[in-house]
Amino acid sequence: MLSANATWDTLLKKELNRYARFDITGPFVAQLTGLVRLRWKTNPWGVVPGREPPKFHTEEILNTYGSTAPNYGDNDELIHVPDETLANTGSIAHHGHVQSIVDIFTEGGDEIYEITQNSKSLPDIELHTETGEISTIPLTVDASYVSVEAELHNKTKASTTLVNADRAYAMGRHVIFVYDSRKSAKRGFSHLSQPYNDNLSDRDDGGVRLYNRTRPVRCPDDRIPVMKGSTTTTWELFGRDRIVARVNGERIAGGAPGGDVGEFSWDTHFYQEVDGVHRVEDADGAVIETYNEPETLNSEWTRIPLPHIPICGNYLHFATVAYRTGAGGIDVYSDFPDWDTPDSAGKMKRHRGCLETFTEQLMCEREDTRISSGALQTWAQHYYTAASAHDTPPGSIIVQALPDEIKDAKKGGTNNRNPHYPGYDWVIPPEIDTPHRPGVEEGLTDLSETLTETSVADVEIDTDEAE
Repeated sequence: MLSANATWDTLLKKELNRYARFDITGPFVAQLTGLVRLRWKTNPWGVVPGREPPKFHTEEILNTYGSTAPNYGDNDELIHVPDETLANTGSIAHHGHVQSIVDIFTEGGDEIYEITQNSKSLPDIELHTETGEISTIPLTVDASYVSVEAELHNKTKASTTLVNADRAYAMGRHVIFVYDSRKSAKRGFSHLSQPYNDNLSDRDDGGVRLYNRTRPVRCPDDRIPVMKGSTTTTWELFGRDRIVARVNGERIAGGAPGGDVGEFSWDTHFYQEVDGVHRVEDADGAVIETYNEPETLNSEWTRIPLPHIPICGNYLHFATVAYRTGAGGIDVYSDFPDWDTPDSAGKMKRHRGCLETFTEQLMCEREDTRISSGALQTWAQHYYTAASAHDTPPGSIIVQALPDEIKDAKKGGTNNRNPHYPGYDWVIPPEIDTPHRPGVEEGLTDLSETLTETSVADVEIDTDEAE
């Protein structure tokens, strides 16, 4: 601490499940710390029924060791203020994870470097390849630049990982997520293979429950919808038709999924800050409550988060999951499904198993909708490539391996020029172009189209919760 180095050895925690410890005697405490006035920003007594909050008097000078003067918190001298032009620099542990990834790829013969973070939303690391071949891991890509994300703390917050993937897709890139362990990689793999929370099994129109983002909804008047108490918002998506927000099962807003959810009609109160005062208002702007500190507001009200609307129903056709090994290398995480059987068990059996799983996960029945045969073949091949250890079959085999009920539903259109499957739709329609998706531009529907290859030096992307 005297040398201004307060890091601790992560090996002690990972290998021995112990934190590094050391003793400091009383006379040295004052040399290493400053005393500040005790201030309560959240009042726990405010939510205790039948009790009045106690009064706190903390203006008295506290006794200190030696000659160290008390600090009343009247200035910011002892408060570290980060440079606001930098963003997403992360903790010391995250930086160490980034550096380890760079070292491993460099030693493997790849051209890779850490990206200097600024106020824009940028990937942690950028890899450059002229041939599309990556030496360190068995991966071939169709672009010169690859985004590499060092995933250390995004193990449970699925939307943060998915937003990072959205950003890479918007840049026309493949993205590699590198985790610190195989266990963490397994969870990240599940988020990317199914980029929504769950199916709504009690609904008959193919609805899914989405993940919530960390950013709140913001209305056109810059107010944020809020609900009283500690609540959880559930966003439900029903294809191109509608998206609905619910709290405790009650609908609070809804509308078209391609629009700005802030423009919905919200059955909530609203929050905004005016001249340093944090106000909760009704729909007409009448003040309900005021707070001097945001922490107090947050203890009594919950902001409504944005939904994460996925680009498609599976991200693994443009995302690779990897993890650092105990031997100092990086391995690609794979979780081959039960249907991915060897050729000796029958190729067509494997193909049918893939298409059965593919249609169950990514397709649903909806009235007045259709899926073109070409789109189905393309997406099924992407799915097969990402999930299987075997070569992907051609489109003609994909069509033959479809479940009978879908195969029998096929129509040809005029002179069989427009083969399609009426009554079927994608669970996550890829053409939903929500304004809340970071940096996503037009042209999401045609994955066969070559996207522009860019470096982060050439791209402008809005800052988001991506890390």
